[in-house]
Amino acid sequence: MDSMTTQKLTLNWSKLTQLNESEISKLPEKGGVFRLSERNSEGKFIVFFVGKAINLRTELLKIFQSEANDEMLNKYLKVKTGTEIAFKYAPNDNEETRRSVERQMYQYYLPIMNTQEPEVSMEIEANLN
Repeated sequence: MDSMTTQKLTLNWSKLTQLNESEISKLPEKGGVFRLSERNSEGKFIVFFVGKAINLRTELLKIFQSEANDEMLNKYLKVKTGTEIAFKYAPNDNEETRRSVERQMYQYYLPIMNTQEPEVSMEIEANLN
């Protein structure tokens, strides 16, 4: 990893949006990265999951319906029924870039529902807000 050159990237992040079917239906059918947050007892949103998707709308809809490929995440969201869950996303069409940004988010947010740091072939420094 030491031999990798870090590339800079500016992402166009969405605003923090409530995770519900209506909001998800407005998403582009494009690739991108996203993060899920829950409101804690102090009213702050804490990131609990970061991910990437070939199709943001499809992936977030699966998560909302507890049909994600991650069974732990599905169980977590079922337990959190009634908790305010929100998401932010940034479109990006390149798989390697998405994977690298997902890793950067993993390292920055230390989300409790991501169990493994993504492996990458390139280093990217992207804005996370």
